[in-house]
Amino acid sequence: GLWGYVDVNGDAVLPFKYEACMPYGTKMSAFPIINDIIILKDAKTGLYGAVDLQGNIVANFVFEILGILNDSLIGRENGVWVSQGENGWVVYNG
Repeated sequence: GLWGYVDVNGDAVLPFKYEACMPYGTKMSAFPIINDIIILKDAKTGLYGAVDLQGNIVANFVFEILGILNDSLIGRENGVWVSQGENGWVVYNG
């Protein structure tokens, strides 16, 4: 089945159109509250992106892998690792 999110009233916050949902820092999960970000895998493209709790895109669905490292998003796009910095995405140099 496909994944999405509902609020405590049962209203859809995110539509059920994702292959995977990985909550990070959401009040809806057992994960620590940090940035209220939900990492999602698009069921049609198989690529990852991230949204906030209102469903606003905070990372476009262009990543083969997407996760969190040191409270920042890090992902692999077209084989290149990038991290989200203050001025956008930059090549990650570990």
